[in-house]
Amino acid sequence: MAICLRIPTTAIWSAMILPLLVVGCGQSENNPAATPIAKPAAAPAKAQGPQTGVAPQVADSKGKDKYAYYGKGDGYTPLQQTGRDTWIMWTGGNQKFFRLGSEKAGRLGIPLEYFRLLDSRGRPTRFQRLGLVNEPNFRQATQPDEYGLWLDEWLGDDTYPDTKIYGEPTGVVGLRKFLNPKFDKSRWNVEQYFQKPHTIEPPYLVGMSCGFCHMGFNPLKPPADPENPLWENLAANLGNQFLKEGGIFFGDGKVVYGGENGGKGLGNEDILYHLGETQQRGTSETSRLSYDFINNPNVINSIFFLENRPAFKESLNPPARQQLTKLLDPDTMPIHHVLKDGSDSQGIPIASIRVYVNIGMCGSYWIEQLWNPFNPDVPQKPFDMALASQNFPEWDETLKRMPALEAYLATYTPMRLEKAEGGKYQGELVIPDSYKNGTDDQKARWKIVERGQIVFAENCAFCHSSKQPESGDAKQALDTLKTYFTSGNGQEDEATKQARTTVKAYYRTAVVQDGFLDNNTLTDDVRYPVSELKENAARALATNAIQGHIWEQFSSPEYKGQPTARQLTLYNPITGNNDRTFQPPGGGRGYYRTASLVSIWATAPFLHNNSVGTFNGDPSVRGRIAVFNDAVHKLLYPQDRDGLKSIKRASTRTYLNIRLAVLGSAALEKIRVYKPKLPDLPGLKLPEVFQLVEDETLKDVPGIGELDRLSIRIAIPEGMPINLLANINVSDPEKRIAAVVAYLTYAWQTDIAAEVSKVPVVGKELAKIPQQLAKDGMNELLKLSECPDLVEDHGHEYGADLNDDDKKALIEYLKKL
Repeated sequence: MAICLRIPTTAIWSAMILPLLVVGCGQSENNPAATPIAKPAAAPAKAQGPQTGVAPQVADSKGKDKYAYYGKGDGYTPLQQTGRDTWIMWTGGNQKFFRLGSEKAGRLGIPLEYFRLLDSRGRPTRFQRLGLVNEPNFRQATQPDEYGLWLDEWLGDDTYPDTKIYGEPTGVVGLRKFLNPKFDKSRWNVEQYFQKPHTIEPPYLVGMSCGFCHMGFNPLKPPADPENPLWENLAANLGNQFLKEGGIFFGDGKVVYGGENGGKGLGNEDILYHLGETQQRGTSETSRLSYDFINNPNVINSIFFLENRPAFKESLNPPARQQLTKLLDPDTMPIHHVLKDGSDSQGIPIASIRVYVNIGMCGSYWIEQLWNPFNPDVPQKPFDMALASQNFPEWDETLKRMPALEAYLATYTPMRLEKAEGGKYQGELVIPDSYKNGTDDQKARWKIVERGQIVFAENCAFCHSSKQPESGDAKQALDTLKTYFTSGNGQEDEATKQARTTVKAYYRTAVVQDGFLDNNTLTDDVRYPVSELKENAARALATNAIQGHIWEQFSSPEYKGQPTARQLTLYNPITGNNDRTFQPPGGGRGYYRTASLVSIWATAPFLHNNSVGTFNGDPSVRGRIAVFNDAVHKLLYPQDRDGLKSIKRASTRTYLNIRLAVLGSAALEKIRVYKPKLPDLPGLKLPEVFQLVEDETLKDVPGIGELDRLSIRIAIPEGMPINLLANINVSDPEKRIAAVVAYLTYAWQTDIAAEVSKVPVVGKELAKIPQQLAKDGMNELLKLSECPDLVEDHGHEYGADLNDDDKKALIEYLKKL
């Protein structure tokens, strides 16, 4: 065991990195002054120097880059207009939270800041590298500003919302810039800032709006150049399917450890790099801060027909009811299922404000409720809405914006492929409605669509339609069928089989009606057990909304009272077969809400984690259709999916760094006395699997003890499934210690087997012993896992048994949704 005195590449286990960046403060941030909801105002003339709250003069009064060209332009009502600006620009004060995270993380030796991400020299390739959407009406800087920061130059816009309220744009949609009241120009040193960002206050604070993840390209009007879109090319309802969130934090975005490797950021010798690289494009790990010990990034939801979403008879928690009474009569408000697991179930206003909390609003209180890796035995605690309302003005300021936000989001209707770029792809990429009464050849092609309607009616509409029978035998049959599927009670009985026949007959008539797609969300929004859907279980097993956890007040009692899902049968890397069983815990976990199929042609790849379909990075209409065609083929022909290749693995030998303060003294003692078993082979040298590393920069920091300064650096073999480690609940001290021992066994024996196998003649036979011991270690890790489901793209095989002609017909119909 070696002692290396150096600054570690990282400071903490991949599963703990972002909670560490912001936890353990116990301090209150300065609450912002109350800000009224205001209509967008014309900005005053440009002021000298960097001033937030003042927009520059418009560079070209006839320029098409004006914000007024976004969406419906002047077709929004004042209420919708406020909702639009709230969605795209409102931060809820989280700029203070992000700065607080930089300060606390830096004191623990973890550099964290955002100006490398915003460096204007990277503007021409931001979309290609990171999937970021460059804000229109900007240009790349030709020199640093007066503070030495390379920031995009805003050309100004007299239709832009008041920057005194929303902050100034940064050049990246969804990231906002605010003057830092703590900035002292006389102390500013840009080199010192980038080396140790926690030691010096920057001139600006950076905040994040919902638009950062939700703003994408309009599939009907894609940009000619994705790096230089116009406002008319953007749509904030579809979600950014190109976002490379993992790379933003741990890769080329250089938010965390951006100064490593000569300013290139983390390299492949750090497990965090691999964690970011294996995150699917277009997904967001929404529990990255409110960590639930499951690596479960999921696709960013598209939003259509918000006012038509199915409603459910579920109960309001008293805290949610208290907040809702500030806006409306809670007893008349519909309850919808929101999020992949349908856990947000206290009304759209409460679901929406939770998003702002999750990205840092009320940050100094919120982070005190999160799991703190430096006090690892204490679990996360529920976020209290009443306390937030009492102590943080931004809570009520944001809450009163929620009806406006809902009104804005309700303006989005389907983006039909037939209308893309003025209808230029009709007949080529999609069979248009006009073919129904066209030439004989056109009518023949229309027959394919008609067959697709019937296939959809018989195989998809049961779940993927918000239009359902309202009375009679068909309604009773539908209720029977949904009860069967949501209860997970095994084999169908005769009553269920008859119900299926009745429901199919109803939808065969309904789907072919001219108005079937009008106001149809193409989802029933029902929660179905993952044991029925058989998809990767990670997101369904999320814990944040169950009793006693961070979002307890945001989920209904009915969510928490759902029946326990049936046992799952999963891929077992020990045997190479699908023979590993896992029982999902109860309390609300184990379910997925039906996804919407509206504009599905534009939203591939598919499934909750974007795992089905090959990402191509092309936002053009043809680019989207290429991904759709690949994804829908794999959806209907599951044998052509990636399967085992979809397991997230370390692509090279890499390293994991864990603070000893996180592991605790008991785990450290286990590490010190651990001795791996060795084959009886004279002269075999024990591979070095771990080192103790001391961060000398923390040596004289008050309140930082020896365990805080020391990390254990453990080798990770090439090819190791990342989620072997990322899905361990290390807040449980017994699991934490057991996981350390199991992982040391796995890693050490894997290395020993590699060395032994090199020995001539007898090596391969002798290597079987450490290979089996490595498997034993892996098996223990899977037993400890919160989600031992490693294959990403399995499940949802409905339609796989259709014949080829019916699959082709269904695909043609799906393009028209």
